[in-house]
Amino acid sequence: MGIVSARSNESNQFPNYVYRILMEPPPQPFPPIFPPSLSDINDGFIHLSTANQL
Repeated sequence: MGIVSARSNESNQFPNYVYRILMEPPPQPFPPIFPPSLSDINDGFIHLSTANQL
């Protein structure tokens, strides 16, 4: 299990970072495009979290 983060360049109303919780270690080397999970596909969006949600 791990966490992947991406920096946001949006204004202060948005978090600087968003996180993706992984159930398995990511592939090495980390791919430039990370595939969606089965939950993402079924729900129709990419599940991300803010630091306060972790």
